[in-house]
Amino acid sequence: MRRLRSVCLYGTTLLCVFFLSHLFVRFGGREKNDVSKKYVPTQRESRESGLPNIVFIMADDLGWGDVGYHDSIIKTPNIDRLASEGVKLENYYGSTWCAPSRLNLMTGRYRIHTGLYGDVCDFMALSETTVAEKLREAGYYTALVGKWHLGGFYNTECNPPQRGFDTFFGYLGGCHGYYTHRRGGPRAKYDLFANDTAVGPDYEGQYSTFIFTKEAQRIVEQHSKRPTEQPLFLYLSYQAVHTPLEVPEEYENIYKNVIEDDDRRIYAAMTTCMDEAIGNVTETLKSTGLWENTVLIFSSDNGATPSGGGSNWPLRGHKGVWYEGGIRLVSFVTSPLLTDQVKGTVNNELIHMTDWFKTMLYLAKGNLKGTKPLDGYNQWETISMGKTTDRKEILHNLIPGDQADTEGSIDGFFDRMPFATLRVGKWKLLTGNIVNEGSWTKPAEMGFHIYGPGNHGSIELYNIEEDPEERNNLAQTNTVKLRELYRTLQRYSATINKDVLQVEPVVE
Repeated sequence: MRRLRSVCLYGTTLLCVFFLSHLFVRFGGREKNDVSKKYVPTQRESRESGLPNIVFIMADDLGWGDVGYHDSIIKTPNIDRLASEGVKLENYYGSTWCAPSRLNLMTGRYRIHTGLYGDVCDFMALSETTVAEKLREAGYYTALVGKWHLGGFYNTECNPPQRGFDTFFGYLGGCHGYYTHRRGGPRAKYDLFANDTAVGPDYEGQYSTFIFTKEAQRIVEQHSKRPTEQPLFLYLSYQAVHTPLEVPEEYENIYKNVIEDDDRRIYAAMTTCMDEAIGNVTETLKSTGLWENTVLIFSSDNGATPSGGGSNWPLRGHKGVWYEGGIRLVSFVTSPLLTDQVKGTVNNELIHMTDWFKTMLYLAKGNLKGTKPLDGYNQWETISMGKTTDRKEILHNLIPGDQADTEGSIDGFFDRMPFATLRVGKWKLLTGNIVNEGSWTKPAEMGFHIYGPGNHGSIELYNIEEDPEERNNLAQTNTVKLRELYRTLQRYSATINKDVLQVEPVVE
């Protein structure tokens, strides 16, 4: 039985419609990718270079507390097994919303440097170079299956086939019906494409997790039969477990007598269904012989929404806020290419979504020619050898012009403060938040209890290593560290790219 328990958050997309039309052509100035000119390695070259296949699997709105290896009630045996055979990344971060994290992944850059630093940024400037373009330049066959969420509805130049992907099967927006493949109700537009061709009606009634998995398996099988040993980059971006809450009945029945709450039960079933799908894709990689030369990266895009069935417990916050529950993500890397020294380990080094650009390009033996300055780091030696990361800080976000009230200011030093979140070492600074924002929410099986933080002021400072749940605000007691982090914010503020926001859109 298909069920709709919750409504997608369409506000983000609607707010972008005005801004998106023709915007990219105005300042992009990029030519279409010419597939015929890309470099394809011969069998000998590929074998001698040792270029691995790269499979990047992204889950949508998967919470910190929603995988088995984080002691969840939800059954995720395949994710748990793959993580246990690889390296679990337990100090890993993305953005608070779907599109910004994808922007981080595709560009390797902080949002302030792309000019799209608000929470509303369902698109990516044509002037940005994507990791898919660089991997294709390095000789990879590049495929995207599933969610894009970086533009394309109003300008096909923004579609994945024009942004570095040899093939695309999926949807352009933030969410749609799992069975209808429409962006809203029964009369809304379809949002399912095979490259640039709309195919929604052909798949109506078929569950998206199934069709995306089947397409990923088809790509793997087809790639294994290619006459050359061209390496594969497969970006499998699942719709699950984003709202709307819909799942085939047989998966919901797994939790029928386990979870009473309807939303939590369906969310759990959707997660287990996705887990099974990931297992099927990895089995196809193995059966085709590609697995032995594959690096698989798994990541959520942001935290879960408790009101939509997800859980970030015991972390504070949820999707859409900058507390740990909104940005600290489930992630691991697994591969037969990893050494026994790191297989089955937990990595607590500081890693961010922007780091995958340089990391994957390093694996591909590519180069950074033509890219804008990147904010990410090559983390391969950190992941594969356990070395200390070069990353010492993360600018989670900084929105200039948004000023916090003066409550909580110290000696007038923070009289005017942007809305920002910064991590430096073990310290985390948040400014400009609503003074009672950021709750701790137990999942339904634990009583679905919400613990409010009380009035914490508009300036917060936490020692994340000692206080990962962000319960002890040290802003009033460690003013030296507070000023130090504020000066770092000032340094970042000077690097903000305002070009995109200064371009006036052409509205038809």
